Amino acid sequence: MEESLMDIIERMEGLVPEYSYSDIENISSTDRAVKSFLSKQLRNAKDEMFHVVQTSYELHRDRLSEAAEDVWDDLSALLARIANSRECDPKGSAEHCEKCMKRVEKDMGNIIRRDRELVLKADEMNRELLRLKKMLFEKGREKQFIKNLDKIKTYIDEMHDLIEQREHSILG
Repeated sequence: MEESLMDIIERMEGLVPEYSYSDIENISSTDRAVKSFLSKQLRNAKDEMFHVVQTSYELHRDRLSEAAEDVWDDLSALLARIANSRECDPKGSAEHCEKCMKRVEKDMGNIIRRDRELVLKADEMNRELLRLKKMLFEKGREKQFIKNLDKIKTYIDEMHDLIEQREHSILG
């Protein structure tokens, strides 16, 4: 059963204070708040991934260390993408703000759903990283470790796509 838009908004308000797309100022502040929330989650994921890389290196599991390092780089790139993503500027021209507001009104349901997906994927990825970290200490779990690294890469790729779609819906 699909969540209603109002349920999604309520859940998002619990995670991102003052979550709203009601006017151009709220679009801008909500955009910054969503990006801030995601950045915090991804910095946590990056820190966990650093510990995975470091631990695998200390355990002399070079293959695992190299694979984990690639994912750490991907997390760094995703964090940079979020930090550098364009946002609605309420101090921009009136025409720009009006166009932005029309795009948001037209695609609000999708924007809100993408916000929710981004938040959920960041949370799921952090939980997966904790499982991954535990696998390092279990002998014979190397293949499972690599498979779970691929899951993290999938989360990262999906989040890149969602950010692009979200940005396009808001800014055109």
